[in-house]
Amino acid sequence: LARSDTAYLVAELDGLVAGFLSLEFRVRLNRSAPEAWIPDLIVTASARGHGCGKALLQAAFTLARERECRRVTLESGYSRTIAHHLYTSAGMQNEGYFFGRVLE
Repeated sequence: LARSDTAYLVAELDGLVAGFLSLEFRVRLNRSAPEAWIPDLIVTASARGHGCGKALLQAAFTLARERECRRVTLESGYSRTIAHHLYTSAGMQNEGYFFGRVLE
């Protein structure tokens, strides 16, 4: 929690934690400005559809602007179509593929 290159956001609904977003600020070799990356965005099932996810994203965008980031990115599985609607409603675009490999 003490890392200077991260931020953690919590959404509350009716006095209960309803969502969480972690945000990392990173420098890329081929970019002059830092980028923000969202490794985790979680909204409880009972809070979905109440604006918590969108509010967390908007807060992340604000923090990224304050840190003079060029962009905000996240990865999402192909089957998460409801989450994809949230991302696009917040102004994000699907810009490519994500590749990974589990190391054994």
